[in-house]
Amino acid sequence: LVDRQVTVPGEVQVWRRDGAVVEYRRNGIRLGQVSQDSDVAPQPIAEILPALLPLTAHPAPSRVLLVGDDSGACLRACRAFPLQRIVALRSDEQLTTLVGRYTWVGQQPSPADDARVTIMHRSVAQAMRQIPESRFDAVILVSEPAFTAAGAFQYTSEFYQLAGQQLLPGGILCQRFQQQNIGSDTLVRLMSSAMTAFAHVTLVQTIPGEFLLLADNAERSLMGVHLWTRLQHDYIRREISAGGWDWCQVAMLPLLNSADSMGIFSHREIPRANSVASGRFALSLPFEVAGGVDRSAELQHSLAPHQMRLADLIPSEDSLQETKRRISALSQQREILAGMPDEPWTYRRSLRVQLQRNPRAPKEIIRGGQVVRTTHPLDQHQLDYFLTLSESLKNVLSGGKSYAAFSALEKFTHTYEPLLSPFVYYELVRLHEMAGSPSLPDEFRQRLHTVYFTEASDASVRPVIAAIRQLVDHPEVLPDDAARFDQMNSLLQKLIERWEARTVWEPRSAVRVQNDVEQSVHVTNLGLARMEAWASAAGVSRQDFLRRQRFVNAALVGPLRDYRDRVLAHRLKSEAPPEPDAEAPNDLPLLSPAAESLSN
Repeated sequence: LVDRQVTVPGEVQVWRRDGAVVEYRRNGIRLGQVSQDSDVAPQPIAEILPALLPLTAHPAPSRVLLVGDDSGACLRACRAFPLQRIVALRSDEQLTTLVGRYTWVGQQPSPADDARVTIMHRSVAQAMRQIPESRFDAVILVSEPAFTAAGAFQYTSEFYQLAGQQLLPGGILCQRFQQQNIGSDTLVRLMSSAMTAFAHVTLVQTIPGEFLLLADNAERSLMGVHLWTRLQHDYIRREISAGGWDWCQVAMLPLLNSADSMGIFSHREIPRANSVASGRFALSLPFEVAGGVDRSAELQHSLAPHQMRLADLIPSEDSLQETKRRISALSQQREILAGMPDEPWTYRRSLRVQLQRNPRAPKEIIRGGQVVRTTHPLDQHQLDYFLTLSESLKNVLSGGKSYAAFSALEKFTHTYEPLLSPFVYYELVRLHEMAGSPSLPDEFRQRLHTVYFTEASDASVRPVIAAIRQLVDHPEVLPDDAARFDQMNSLLQKLIERWEARTVWEPRSAVRVQNDVEQSVHVTNLGLARMEAWASAAGVSRQDFLRRQRFVNAALVGPLRDYRDRVLAHRLKSEAPPEPDAEAPNDLPLLSPAAESLSN
């Protein structure tokens, strides 16, 4: 907990999570999250998709009305688009002050100084009738939770009609519906309420328990090939990759389309819309949420037969093949990160095999009046990566200017590729180590990227151990003790999560895992000692720190020692010792001839 403030709607709290992620809560209810540094920790993808999807679906958005967005994550995403006007409607001026302090502080320029942005503080019901602006190309509603009194009105047919009046012809409404443990009837009723004001209504599931309702009155559906094409624009891809996703993952999101002839309404009547004249929706939803029934299976049974994906609408065979290719690469990425703990170097083999055995079709260009077949640009990008990596290694190994090696390789972090982008940072960290750590802050930031930009099921512990050790040995990599405390606290929590995932695996080598256990216990004790010294600067009382220390010991140190004594000790008796260099990532020199053979 880093801040709290009593406002008119209730007490607002600011929490720090995952090192650089800030979370806002009002009266205990989560309002939103945002990453203060998306080079270190990803933007929570569910927070930015309400802005990315409608602005990508619209052919030429210029004016946007943003309602709610308490964390400021959507406003940050909107500013990445070439918009002329952004009106941000917020209900709590004191919360905006907190967002300016914790969310906007690192953005240049700040939204308060952006000439395109107008921030207004009014109640939603009042402002939607009195906004002194012309209409908008997109209205983005990051609404209050539906089970609250303030939020229930924003899911009625009257509100959708009011929001529709703010749209220009062809404009798009996007509303975030975040609610765990709801049934299919509630979602279908939500769609029917929007259908009273819009011709096309689509419900997209982003993550479990999160839905986006998109609606418009355009002649063609907003979900089509045009959206698939625009997802690949460079600036949109960069925003998606800030959340740790590839653009094809957006194209694979499941959706329900009200206009689909074989969709959800092809076999059932459209239910009665939610209305302010009836309190059924507002009064029944809290009981549905708190009912203690797991509704995920019911949702799957009721909705899955009628769901489709954006990729299903792609008519071009080449485009469909590219989507399948990227999905396959994502599967390999997950297999490496989650299924091969502490073996990220496996990506080199996967990427090399993909280039050699399954290259993309070459492109034909006109050069000197002749048709010339050239390597596909995406394949060429990966070939260039291998060559650049090889040259960077030669540069460092020969004692050359290491900054040139780093800058050349860092260029490949700008464009997201599933089998490349998450692993470039491992190579950069390795180069820093080989070069004698010429820039400790840069090396530490790249270590943090390997910790936070990964799969939730990632069971690798060594990147976390290395980051904790570097922060212990070189606290100057962060500017002050408060930041050091927060980052160490987060890294220890990550180490707990990784070992919870790791100990359910059958260890391939008990000797290596035993070493990981010893290193984890050692750096945890060092980290806690450092945190004790930094606690006062972070505003953490002695009593609160001791509580945190007891938790870490109970959740990590104790279970690891028990795991070592019960599981590993038994396996060590019958296991042959590993070869000396069996797990070292020193296949680096082999990349030079490999890169040359690929380019040939």
